Amino acid sequence: MSMWKQLFSEAPPGAVENLLSPKRKFWYAMFALTPGTLLALYLHRVKVEMEAEDEMLRLQHIQDELRGEADREQKDVALMGMIQEMRTRIASLEQQVTEAKATAHTQSSNKESAAASPDNVETQAPTSTADWEQQKALFLAPAPQSGAKNDAQSGINERVKQRERELLQHDVKEFKAARAGAGNEK
Repeated sequence: MSMWKQLFSEAPPGAVENLLSPKRKFWYAMFALTPGTLLALYLHRVKVEMEAEDEMLRLQHIQDELRGEADREQKDVALMGMIQEMRTRIASLEQQVTEAKATAHTQSSNKESAAASPDNVETQAPTSTADWEQQKALFLAPAPQSGAKNDAQSGINERVKQRERELLQHDVKEFKAARAGAGNEK
């Protein structure tokens, strides 16, 4: 019961001084500021850890992108090499075809000129007047000039080479544009 009496009785003399003594003020401040300070320290530590983790993830992402970029560049270089190899193959095949056409044409013209030569005309008796007229026309026809044919073939080859150069320049421009576009997207 004394507790109840003491509770409802007047405060002892000097109670305010005891409540606001420097020692008690220190403890009050500790009780008031410690939870907030500890929480602030904890949150700061969590923030620093999260920033470090984010930086690590960002660097890892950048490294992955750089690896992917290097892989793409290697693939592009390999692809350009394959394209160039295919173009050289195509050019050599075109050259072989033009040479084959030229030899076939010269062989056919040689056969025609051999068939139209006076020796063959006398030895071969035409079976009809149409054959006779055809052989006469072949004999009187001017011989094909080989110089003009060579000029035409070299002109075709020059056009093919020019087209190859244009295609290569176009491919290089596209590659650089794609590379610049990929750099701008970052």
